[in-house]
Amino acid sequence: MMPCGLSVYGKQDGTVVISRMNFEMMSTMLEPKVAKVMTKSIAKLNKTVESAMAKMADN
Repeated sequence: MMPCGLSVYGKQDGTVVISRMNFEMMSTMLEPKVAKVMTKSIAKLNKTVESAMAKMADN
């Protein structure tokens, strides 16, 4: 099981920060089968983050 490597938080100035671990680099250190699954998960996570950022930009 991988750790949750995504954080979303608000700063005092009203900005919202989304940060995440470098999963792409981490996947290169894993067994190829695991890296393949992780790569698919990374793509899904990236789409989710992009969607959230787009919604935040609309507000």
